Amino acid sequence: MSSAKQNWFQWFELEPAFQLDIDALRGRYLELQRQLHPDQAASRGESAAAAVRANSQLNDAWDTLCNPVRRAIYLLQLAGHNYDPDRQTQQDMGYLVEQMNLREQLAVLSAAQEDAQEQLDSLRERAESELEQYGQQFEQAWKNFDYESAGLFIGRMMFAQKLERDVNDREEELFDL
Repeated sequence: MSSAKQNWFQWFELEPAFQLDIDALRGRYLELQRQLHPDQAASRGESAAAAVRANSQLNDAWDTLCNPVRRAIYLLQLAGHNYDPDRQTQQDMGYLVEQMNLREQLAVLSAAQEDAQEQLDSLRERAESELEQYGQQFEQAWKNFDYESAGLFIGRMMFAQKLERDVNDREEELFDL
């Protein structure tokens, strides 16, 4: 098991970075999962409780690093800056109005509309594209030690990620998937 002083990137033998090879991360996670599994605790000479704690930490690390928003927040924390979504607000009213319009567009979709699936696909593609775009902007701000801007882009990434979830949920509602 890794030392308590190691950060989660070090556990996975990765340099702290926003862009990650998710396949390499997954491979290392599965390897660590086998090593740290509570059933192996006795052979490692540790208590079952310690093994469960280590396994829980590993799962938290995996959940954080494989999610771009959580990974960005963690990177800010490593740099000594906390991201508080309740205090971090979007100051750009045009952006907020645009987000409300997207939610309205999603809410009024009906399964009876001929182009409902196309509209859902378009909104999903937009959310994915924005998540990628804001991720790149976050990474640039983070690399430049511009943590205030990095926080702004995390907020926008959160909007994009939520839009993607909302589109998927609405698709299930409309088409009983």
